[in-house]
Amino acid sequence: MEIAERFVSGTIVALLKGKMEADTVPMFERWFDTHMESSIDRVVLDLSGLSYISSAGLRAILAAAKQLKGQRGLAICGLYGMVGQVFQVSGFVSILETYPTVEGALQAESLID
Repeated sequence: MEIAERFVSGTIVALLKGKMEADTVPMFERWFDTHMESSIDRVVLDLSGLSYISSAGLRAILAAAKQLKGQRGLAICGLYGMVGQVFQVSGFVSILETYPTVEGALQAESLID
């Protein structure tokens, strides 16, 4: 898995590419922990580059969302194909903040401020 990041108006936007599974989740967790140490309070995860997500990946995303709950939070976008189906079937779309696009997530964030 690869993580490509950029900052947009104080929000970190991360594009995840490849497969998010037991072998790659520790990389995501290290990346996330590094940003938590630098006081990031809003994260947008763009999952449009993922071809697969396992239950370990879902747990890691849920843990990240819980860590950011006191701040402005975590938004998920780019839920297409099999990854989108996994989020639907697991019910994660009803418990996490989801948007079709990065732009939609960033636009919604500006309403929070």
